[in-house]
Amino acid sequence: MKVCITGVAGLLGSRLADYLINKNSNIEVYGIDNLSGGYIENVNSKVKFFERDIVTDNLEDIFNNNFDYVFHFAAYAAEGLSPFIRKFNYENNLDYMRFLSKNGIEFERLIVPEVPHSAVGIYAKVGEQIMRFHVKNFRDANSK
Repeated sequence: MKVCITGVAGLLGSRLADYLINKNSNIEVYGIDNLSGGYIENVNSKVKFFERDIVTDNLEDIFNNNFDYVFHFAAYAAEGLSPFIRKFNYENNLDYMRFLSKNGIEFERLIVPEVPHSAVGIYAKVGEQIMRFHVKNFRDANSK
């Protein structure tokens, strides 16, 4: 199975990569991060890493790998500034969804209306639900 994690050098992306690699040796993990908020030291050495920006750089060569799953954790990492950069993160997410659509990559949107555009706020609100969703998908994928 092949997965791609955007924001792989950040807290959430790097932890997911570690979990997947440690849980199943048959998973190939590809990671994309521009290192604007994450650290290369966070990236597991088994991740096929690409230092790219998901909005401004060409990603088509990466997405030619026919991923089974894509986990999108890339965002401008500045929790204290989140109220001031909502539009920036929102527009970047829209650009990324357009890229996925253009390339025929299916995705699900998670919208939590009562939480501002903040990963910390979203995970505090529905983190357990998100993790259960991912666990189910990996169990389903591993049973194929």
